Amino acid sequence: MLICEGDEKRYQKLRPTIKNVLLNLYACWLRSPEMYVAYSRDKNHYSKGKRYNKLFIKYERLVSVVDRLAEFDFIEHVAGFYDRGYGAGKRSRMRASSRLLPLFKGIEGIELSPPEDAEVIILKKDGQQVDYDDTAATLKMRERLRIINKTLKASKIELGVSREELEALQAESVARQLEGDDEDSRAFDLHSKTLVRIFNDKFTRGGRHYRGWWQVIPKQLRAKVLIDGEGVVELDYKSIHPNLLYIKETGAPCPGDPYVLPGSEGDKLMRDVCKFALLVLINAKTLSEAKASIKREIRNKVAPEFHERLRVIDMDSVIARLLERHEVISKHFGAGAGLRLQKMDADIADEIMSRLAAQGVTCLPVFDSFLVKRSEVEKLRYAMAEVVNAKYGCYIPVEAK
Repeated sequence: MLICEGDEKRYQKLRPTIKNVLLNLYACWLRSPEMYVAYSRDKNHYSKGKRYNKLFIKYERLVSVVDRLAEFDFIEHVAGFYDRGYGAGKRSRMRASSRLLPLFKGIEGIELSPPEDAEVIILKKDGQQVDYDDTAATLKMRERLRIINKTLKASKIELGVSREELEALQAESVARQLEGDDEDSRAFDLHSKTLVRIFNDKFTRGGRHYRGWWQVIPKQLRAKVLIDGEGVVELDYKSIHPNLLYIKETGAPCPGDPYVLPGSEGDKLMRDVCKFALLVLINAKTLSEAKASIKREIRNKVAPEFHERLRVIDMDSVIARLLERHEVISKHFGAGAGLRLQKMDADIADEIMSRLAAQGVTCLPVFDSFLVKRSEVEKLRYAMAEVVNAKYGCYIPVEAK
């Protein structure tokens, strides 16, 4: 190859890196010829032995391969940058050029799934993956998730839409990438059907399942997902985070709909307002931050036809009434409970998928909701009820979305 022309020994050293780069370019091209592969030119990202670098890709070899591909016009390359003043930047990125594309066309049968030993339990701090020491808990989580992923990989998971709709989704994904680095948890790629669990700062925060393509499509399209050619049903836990807090404090879920204030039953706008406000109260780190965020963002969270009426709603009064109604869990408001609750709902999801995988049932998670074949919906409904009951001795209502 031109990268190592006349130097067979150097080629053999670089061959695994060349293969890795070309496979990434090929997978990206399958999604869209306009899509870029983002990669880091920070040497610290390639430390030997890191659990996320199973291929032991070396910085010098990767940069050498990329630079030579760019030199011979096999790729279009855009250099990254980092602005220390703003504390933000963008990774370098590349995509196949018109000179490389003829080599891709006609290729079939290449396995594009992550390797079997790719890390599926990921810990992040400040947005970066960090190493950690395995414990009995992480070993168990990893083994369970690999069994779940084996079930997913053995299933044919498709989207029953027209070619034009599919191309539009891919175009949206490209547009997101051009705006940023297009985190792999957000990218639309029909090959992406194995899951990872991503934790935040510690293993008691976050831990939700990511990287399934069905998680990033518009909600209305999830009903068009097909599993082995059969349509799906999506079941959802009702108001899972408020209900988990009530269970923690009282041993039972919230009586009634937690997003409805007395006297506003049947008022869709008020329910939408209260839902947004309550979830912000649960997730914010301080009460003052929560109140400011609710007032600032509420207009973006309700349908445009309600904007005129929204102007006359006293948000201070709504927040005060929510605090009064949910006094029993109010100590969790403005205390950053969101990531701890994500860990709870992620553990529930992990148990549901594990139980169903043992029965040969393919279950697609969308955090606290799940998709299965129509013919297997009662198995899902039973698992959702029994997992919560086994953990907490009560039930959280389940509904079809």
